[in-house]
Amino acid sequence: KQKKVEVAVMRLFSRFLLLFLIFFVVFVNCQEDQTFEGSWTDTCANCFGGILYICSKNLRNNEIGYVETIEGVYSELGSIYADVFYDSQTDSLYAEGTWYESGYNDYTRGGFRLNLSSDGNNFNGVWWYENQKCLKFDWSSNRISSNRPSSSKECRALYTEPRAELGGVYRRVDANSDDVDSFYLCTLSNEIGDFYTLSYDIGDVVGYSYGRTYQNQLAGQGSWYTDSSKGINSIWYTDDGDLQINFWEVDSIQDLDFTEYLIINSKKISYELIKVDDDPPAGLCLSRQDLAQSDWTTVFTDTVFGQGRLYTCQDGPIVEGVYSEFGFLRGILDATKRNLRGTCK
Repeated sequence: KQKKVEVAVMRLFSRFLLLFLIFFVVFVNCQEDQTFEGSWTDTCANCFGGILYICSKNLRNNEIGYVETIEGVYSELGSIYADVFYDSQTDSLYAEGTWYESGYNDYTRGGFRLNLSSDGNNFNGVWWYENQKCLKFDWSSNRISSNRPSSSKECRALYTEPRAELGGVYRRVDANSDDVDSFYLCTLSNEIGDFYTLSYDIGDVVGYSYGRTYQNQLAGQGSWYTDSSKGINSIWYTDDGDLQINFWEVDSIQDLDFTEYLIINSKKISYELIKVDDDPPAGLCLSRQDLAQSDWTTVFTDTVFGQGRLYTCQDGPIVEGVYSEFGFLRGILDATKRNLRGTCK
C-alpha cells in the first residue's frame, strides 16, 4: 500500500510539474511575443480618429533589456519613431520616441512614452510638444489587430541604406518620358535645425514647399504653395528607395476638426518619386519660392538673440513684432510686401 501511495504521489507531482512547465513556457512565449506591432485605434482626446499602424524591426537583446525599433503612422497625418524597452520591475514593455505631424510650426512635433498592457491589447502613456516638455497629455489606444500591416508604407518605414539622402532631383515613378515633371529638393542644416526646400513642376502645375527634416534627414514636414492653393505636406524616403510626398489642402493641422480628418484625407494628393540625380542644379530648389505667400502675421526663428522666436503681426503695410521677449520692432512693407524696413529696440 505504501508503494502504491508513493507511485500515486509521484504521478500527481509529475502531472503538476508538467502543467507548470507548460504554463511557464506559454507565459514566457507570450511575454516574448508581446509587441506594439499591429493596428490600433487613434481616438484619444487630441487624436484624429483614424487608425494607428505600427511596424517593428531590429529586434535584439542587449545589456539594457529587450529592445525593438518601431515606426508608425496615425490617421495618415502623423508619424512615430521609437525604441521599445523591457521594464523588469513592471514586467512590461514601454516605447519612448518622437512624433511628427504634417505642417511647419512649433506644434507639429514632440515626444512620447507609451506603456503596453500585460495582455498587449492596449497601451497608455503621455505625449508632449517639443518646446513644452513639462506640459504632458494623456495618450491611450486599443488594439485592432496584431497582424503586421500589409505594406511597410502604411507604417512610413524609412530607407536605412547609408547612401540614402533626401536631397536630389526626382521624377514621378508613373510619369511618361515626355511629361513636364521635375522635383528639385535641397536640404540645409544649421544651428537652428535641419530644413528642406522643394520646387516642382507637374504639367501645368508649379509649386513650392519648405519645412523641417527629421530622422537623419530621411523625412520632412512642411507647407506647400501653388498659385491657387496652399496646404501642409509630409515627405519621406521609403524603405524601397523611393520618395513619397503627401499633400493636404489645409492651412494648418491645428485648424483641423479632429472628426473631419477623413474628409481631409479624401482630398490628399500623393506622389511616388524616383531619384534621377543626387545634386540639383544651383538655384532650382528655390526657383518657385515666389509662390510662398508673404503674410507677415506669423512666427520666425530668432537667430540673432538666441533660440527664441520672432512674433510679427501685420496691419496693412505696417508690421510690428517681438523677438525672444527681448526687443520690439516696427516697420513698413514696400510694394512687393516682401521687404520690411523699420526700427527695433
